[in-house]
Amino acid sequence: MRATPRIDVFPVAIGEYHYHPRLDVDEEADRVVTLLNDFGGEVIVSWQTPMAERAGDAVGERLAA
Repeated sequence: MRATPRIDVFPVAIGEYHYHPRLDVDEEADRVVTLLNDFGGEVIVSWQTPMAERAGDAVGERLAA
């Protein structure tokens, strides 16, 4: 049994922009989640939206999940 309470983590990783090279932000977000695991952090709802579609509406839907 976990001694710390569960903390829902909702990564909002956006790595594709019109005028900049693509960034591998999903890997970085996964590293942050791994660090938060020690404090009860877990991703309960994964973000299935493709990187190219992660704009304002997708972020709003993600945060509302």
